[in-house]
Amino acid sequence: MPKYTYTVIKDVVEKIYELNAEKDLYESLGKIELDNISITVEAENEEEATEIRKAVTDITMWELKP
Repeated sequence: MPKYTYTVIKDVVEKIYELNAEKDLYESLGKIELDNISITVEAENEEEATEIRKAVTDITMWELKP
């Protein structure tokens, strides 16, 4: 089954965190490296991978790794 790897979109994560926590991400959590985060989904195709990601994460935070 194909694997789809997504990397984080930092500016979206920062905005969503601030909306949900009502705090700045870095003031709240300190110096964290968002570039070190990725998710990999095994799915029949990219559409199925997107549906799977909807169950566990905010899909606007991620982009498919080229």
